[in-house]
Amino acid sequence: MAEDNPLWLVVLCDLMTNLMLFFLILFSFTRQDDMERKKIMQGLQEGFKGKQQTEAEQRAEGVLTKLEEEQAISQIERLIAQKRLQGGLEVTDEKIALQMPNPALFESGRSGIEPAVAKDLEAMTLILVKLKNDVIVEGHTDSRPLSAKSPFRSNWHLSAARADSVIRFFIQNGLAASRFIAAGYGEMKPAAPNDTEEGRAKNRRIEIHVIRRR
Repeated sequence: MAEDNPLWLVVLCDLMTNLMLFFLILFSFTRQDDMERKKIMQGLQEGFKGKQQTEAEQRAEGVLTKLEEEQAISQIERLIAQKRLQGGLEVTDEKIALQMPNPALFESGRSGIEPAVAKDLEAMTLILVKLKNDVIVEGHTDSRPLSAKSPFRSNWHLSAARADSVIRFFIQNGLAASRFIAAGYGEMKPAAPNDTEEGRAKNRRIEIHVIRRR
């Protein structure tokens, strides 16, 4: 009865088979013209290196994005403390939201930004220019109806006009228009009850939402 092949012989046969296949590939490669060889080499390089480089770049970009966002949060906190901005800052995994009460930006019933507080928005511009994030600017009002002399048909129109004014300010100071979305909610999303003056003051606000990148 024949003995089983020893293990070293099995390994040697596999090695010889792989070598034969390797030399057959080399031989077929030499039969291609220069253009075809360049295409094959380019494809091999992309296959072996391209994916790893892309993943590394994505990881590096993600780390840089998080760092930029954390720096922006710190700068906004300093802005709130140092300037006349009396609003709050909300930070979640989805957004960085700055609340600014309307009296800090607008006269009652108007949508034009007050020149006295333009420097505060300029400071916010310097923060946003360092980011690539999209930004949603929301306008909100209290529940009291506008006067008959108001140029706006409703609180909804007033809130939308105020959000638009803030966005136009950012654009005029060098930020890309494609990054912004304007939203006007009128009295539909109150931050506090509208039955007190303090609550109504909290509801008359602009919110700047920096959408976090992932």
